Order: sequence, then C-alpha cells, then structure tokens
Amino acid sequence: MKFLYDRHGEPRAFLEGLYVYDLQGYARGYLEQDHVYRMDGQYVGDLHQDMVVDAMTSSPGPIEPPLNPGRVPPPDSPGPRGTFDYGLPDRIDALL
Repeated sequence: MKFLYDRHGEPRAFLEGLYVYDLQGYARGYLEQDHVYRMDGQYVGDLHQDMVVDAMTSSPGPIEPPLNPGRVPPPDSPGPRGTFDYGLPDRIDALL
C-alpha cells in the first residue's frame, strides 16, 4: 500500500495494487502504467512519486471502465508528510 498526498502534504488516498482508494476504502481510480483514471474510465493525471499530477503531456484519452473491486478496510492515516511541490499541478481533487 502506498499513500497519495495533495500538494499540502495531507494524505488523500492510497494505492493498493492497480486501484486508488479514498481514505474510507472506496475505489476511486485505476492505475494503468503511470496514468490515473477515474472508475468511469476518464483520465485524471499521472502518478508522480506519491502524488497524482498533471504531467503536462497529452491526454492518453479514456479507457474502458475497470471493474470495481469493492470497498477495502480503510487504513490508519499516516498523518501529514509536510508540504512538497514537484512543480506539477496537483490533480487528486479531480479523482476524489
């Protein structure tokens, strides 16, 4: 499991396998290579380190909506990691 953060360093979601879950354990996205998609198949952004960002590249377009894996037990929050900016716009809100 890998936590995903916003640009302010707050944990917002986590990655388990190829799925992105919100902190309540509901599947909100799917990872294909480094591209992050909503569960309806719409492209959101790219995974960069521990953030979903707008990588300023052309959109790969939508994918076929993935199967919903259902809810998983929500993990304990790791707490904030501190502000960190990779120089790319944060896209986590478009996913959640």
